[in-house]
Amino acid sequence: MFAFVLKRLLHAVIVILCMIFVLSLLLRLIPGDPVDIMSAGNPGITTEQKEALREQLGLTRLPLEQFATYLGGVVQGDLGESIRFRSPALDLVMERLPATLELTILAMILAVALAIPIG
Repeated sequence: MFAFVLKRLLHAVIVILCMIFVLSLLLRLIPGDPVDIMSAGNPGITTEQKEALREQLGLTRLPLEQFATYLGGVVQGDLGESIRFRSPALDLVMERLPATLELTILAMILAVALAIPIG
């Protein structure tokens, strides 16, 4: 039984890693530049400042290098920085976790309450 659970957990980790990699590649294919979107509210930003921001965000690196850097941070508990809010992503996740858990638990209760009589 323990071997089965361990095998399933290993498969889950592999699937999650593959999905993160595929999503990071898909994000590079989306038209538009995150720096242009971020600087839309600041018309006085120069091209040099935009390039510095791209370098700071790691957008000039190769996708595989970006992925490896991100995974290194995740292992250390650093999910990166939110481009939209310019704050640590882990803080944003933890801030919204109570509401997410509340909705999940209520949805599960509702699903079971409907499924048992229907079944």
